[in-house]
Amino acid sequence: MSAIVSLWAEEQLPIKDGLYLASGTSVATELAPASDAGVAFLEPFDLDAELRADPGRVTSIA
Repeated sequence: MSAIVSLWAEEQLPIKDGLYLASGTSVATELAPASDAGVAFLEPFDLDAELRADPGRVTSIA
């Protein structure tokens, strides 16, 4: 089970703007300039490594 699926089951999400897929793929995102009116997809990152480095960087969801 991927980290994002485990977090979701515990009603938690990472505190990092990103696109998180159940497969375990994570891609950083940011709001694009108003002229683009969308989301910019940045570099992929390792959510497991980020959670190991700072396990407190999650938030509760309802």
